[in-house]
Formats: sequence, C-alpha cells, structure tokens
Amino acid sequence: MTESDIERFWQWFEQRAATMQSEDAAVVDELHAQLAAIDDSIAVEVAITSAGGLPVREVIISGSGQAAAMQKAKAIVAAAPVDRAWRFIALKPPRGFDFEFDCGGIKVDASRLHFGSMKAAGKPELVGIMIYCPNRLLRSKGITDVMWHVVETGLGEEATRSIAMIKVEPESNRPDGALHIHELSDFVAWHLRRYPPRDPG
Repeated sequence: MTESDIERFWQWFEQRAATMQSEDAAVVDELHAQLAAIDDSIAVEVAITSAGGLPVREVIISGSGQAAAMQKAKAIVAAAPVDRAWRFIALKPPRGFDFEFDCGGIKVDASRLHFGSMKAAGKPELVGIMIYCPNRLLRSKGITDVMWHVVETGLGEEATRSIAMIKVEPESNRPDGALHIHELSDFVAWHLRRYPPRDPG
C-alpha cells in the first residue's frame, strides 16, 4: 500500500459519497470493493447513527484481525476527509459484553459467560482463554468461531489480536475460580503488562 493508494480511495469516495444513499448492504459492498484493492483482508461495517440530530453513516474499517491489514485500516482512516454525513473508525471498537449474539441460529447471551486462562507450553507470553458456555451450545458446529466473534465484539479488534487461542468448555465444567466475561478486558491488559509485545523490528 502506498500513499497514492489511499489518496485514490478518498478521491473516489469524495466523488461517490453524495450518491451512496442506498441500503447499507449496498454501501458496504461498494466501499469494500474499493478497499479490497488495497488489501483483501480489509472489512467494512456501516451503521446509521446521529450527531447533532442529523443522521450520520458510521463506517468501521477493520483488518479482520490481520496485523498488516489493521495497520492499513488505521492509515486509511487517518487520511479521511471531513464530512459531517460520514464518520470513519479504524478497527472494531470495544463494546463490552452486555449483548446477545446470534450467528446462524446459535444464540449466546455474552453477559452470562465466564472464562479462565490457558497456558501454552513454553510460551507464557501467549494469551489463551477457556470460555465456559451453556452445555447445549457445545453441540453447535462452529461454536469456537462464534466465541471469537463474541470476544472481538466485547474487547474490540485491537485487544482481541492479543489473544492467541480460545477453547470452549461446558458451563457444567466451570471451576469456582473462573472469571466473569466482563473481567476479560482487565485480564488481557494485565497479561500484556506482564509480557509486553516484542517490537517486530
């Protein structure tokens, strides 16, 4: 990605912004088609919010948890033009765990979950968590992927990148020392203080 790639995207956006008034799905598709040319790991979410009583399209540009794409998302948003009808956010923000998640019929009340820490043999710097969920969900195909989505929604994209692994266990196996999911943000922050990420350079 070069500065000219970012400039071309924003030039295209300024030409198209006024006419992108269709359904959100169509706006997402159009934005994503342009951003995928920069990096196909970049994802887009669009929602309608308000500012000063006026509707605003809020656009989250994320890197799908990929480090390089996340850096590109930040650079793209940093160059965003000022437009009162649009708001651009780099990476999915933390939203807490007071929500219900429904994915393909798998419904999870995130606020009721608990977790414990896991250790990787010989790699104490890796953050691993065991999530305890209702026994009935363990039979659901893709439940681990669902828990990754739940964690990313609650923690935000940046903090979730610090987690190397997630495993799922039934609630019936939850030990007395398991922590409430609302404590996950503090746990990750504590772990990163103990094992700061190494500078890749």
